[in-house]
Amino acid sequence: MKTPIRLAHLVTGTALLLVSGGSALAADANAFASRLTAVLAKSQLTLTYSDAKADGDDVILSGASVAANDEKVDLGDLTFSGVEGSPEEGYTVAEFEKDMTGKDWSVEGLKIQDLTIAGTSTDPKSAPAADVFFSDLTLDQLEIKDDGRTAFTTKDAKITNTTSDSAISSEFDLGTIDMDVPEDSDARAAGTLREIGYDHLSGNISGKGSWTKSSGELTLQPLTIKADDAGTFNFSYKVLGYTPEFIASLSQLRQQMQSQPEGQQAAGMAVMGLMAQLQLSRIVLSYEDDSLANRLLDFYAKKAGQPRDQYVQTLTGSLSPMLASLKNPDFQKQIEDAVSTFLKDPKSLSIQAEPAQPIAAAQIMGAAMAAPQTIPTLLEVKVEANQPVSE
Repeated sequence: MKTPIRLAHLVTGTALLLVSGGSALAADANAFASRLTAVLAKSQLTLTYSDAKADGDDVILSGASVAANDEKVDLGDLTFSGVEGSPEEGYTVAEFEKDMTGKDWSVEGLKIQDLTIAGTSTDPKSAPAADVFFSDLTLDQLEIKDDGRTAFTTKDAKITNTTSDSAISSEFDLGTIDMDVPEDSDARAAGTLREIGYDHLSGNISGKGSWTKSSGELTLQPLTIKADDAGTFNFSYKVLGYTPEFIASLSQLRQQMQSQPEGQQAAGMAVMGLMAQLQLSRIVLSYEDDSLANRLLDFYAKKAGQPRDQYVQTLTGSLSPMLASLKNPDFQKQIEDAVSTFLKDPKSLSIQAEPAQPIAAAQIMGAAMAAPQTIPTLLEVKVEANQPVSE
């Protein structure tokens, strides 16, 4: 049986990739369908359909389905409204709406506006950040079932993309997320969550991002994952060098790896060389506790047969020998102090790297191979507990 998480990944990925990521005459239905199929194939999705036809400015794909690896989702008929363009120039779609239902899942109120599909003749210097792009996506509800019961839902999700000649900004909110923690799961984490009182999890995932074409500045500010009555994770970064030329080269290498499996090792080395051109400006990961850490400490202290204070002392006392392998005394002390403070009074924990000047990925990789103990100093890494974090 497919797990709810695997089904959620496939269904949401299918919905987003179909609609997410010219000529004034109505588009040729078969040419549009072929271009969409080719674009989805770059993302390891196989689109099939029984027929493609035009109805005025609309294109209808009948009997459509999409497959990823060994899993397939039947989509039924897909209607793309207000289609214009050509395979060379690319396509614009005014609107796409769809409700979908499978054996163990359903999608209600999926609506995408201002969809664009890149053409085959796009100049790399003016290439979009993604082959498939949209301005607005809304989703009323996604539901996943397991043995007839609702195992996962997300409601009122929304994604908004804003573009200009020089930049793209995105904002997403996946709405209200609810998920059951399965009783019969083989995963140890699921069993532990149930034992500390999390039979059901609810929360939200949201974030903002931007991309500037000229500098290749790519930011996430921040990605927030909030689990009610548990805790909140925040992740943000700023990377430079993600230019249109970089994107085009990376896309070509990916296609090469797909079409020539025997040459994947060489292509993989080329990808590493390409990634070395990027520069890291900032990265921050933080956690704010809302009872999860306290529950885990109580749980493991009880399993160890110790009072919580004694159990915490045991943990903090083991930090120094555990961290000795880092061979960076100053950084070891940072971690030891921060983790000890957090364990004694769980509020927040953060790790951030913000060098005075952006550091080239090539320099980071070189340090990782030659002297890994220098990376915290190179990136000016700070580890702090129970302190406000600037995202």
